[in-house]
Amino acid sequence: MGGGALPEDIMKQWKNSSEYFSPEGEILAKNYGKSAKGEPIIAEEKTLEKRFDAAAPDLDEEEATAVKALIRKILQYDPAKRPTTSEILQDPWFRGIDDLGNLTLTA
Repeated sequence: MGGGALPEDIMKQWKNSSEYFSPEGEILAKNYGKSAKGEPIIAEEKTLEKRFDAAAPDLDEEEATAVKALIRKILQYDPAKRPTTSEILQDPWFRGIDDLGNLTLTA
C-alpha cells in the first residue's frame, strides 16, 4: 500500500494545487521553496505506513497490517467512500481485539 495520490478531480478543483504538487502529482516541499535554479524541491515522501511503523514499532506485523488497512479505509478522500461507524466497528481489527486480549468492546 502506498500513500496514494490526490484524485485528479480534487487536483483540478484546487486552484493552489501547483504550489504543493508537480504536474505529475509529486509532492513539492512547500516549506523549502525552490532550488537555486528556481525549480521546485521534491519532498521525501513518507507514506502513512512508514509513519505508522515508526510510531508503533512494538506491534507485531499482523496487527500492524490490520490497523493500517483500517486507517486507509477511514482516510478516503471521497466522503461517500468512507465507512460508517458501524462498518468500522465490524472491521477485522476490531473483531480480533478480544482474541488479542487488549480491549473488550461493549455495546
